[in-house]
Amino acid sequence: GRVAQEAVKQGRANVAFTAYHILGDHNKCVDLLLQTNKIAEAAFYARTHAHGRVADIVKKWKLQISSIPRVRDALADPVQFPNLFPGITPESLATAEEEPEFPAVEVPAPS
Repeated sequence: GRVAQEAVKQGRANVAFTAYHILGDHNKCVDLLLQTNKIAEAAFYARTHAHGRVADIVKKWKLQISSIPRVRDALADPVQFPNLFPGITPESLATAEEEPEFPAVEVPAPS
């Protein structure tokens, strides 16, 4: 939506994220989290809303924390350890965008 795009232009990532989430544009939410270097948050968000992006984000997260081997090695990838990710199926991993749990709601502009 326009609100999200304008918020991005103005550097208001929190407003843009909220707008994209309300619209159900989960890939945009993940992209925004990655652009603002919130890789851990992107991984957790993708775990819920964009299964197909989790493995790639976990790789980025591991690179980000490579200086902390104990933590880096504790991060699991759903492709390598599917038993640790109940509810994530091979089919959902093959898609970059999951269907939102709740349909997007049309919110009228204030008058």
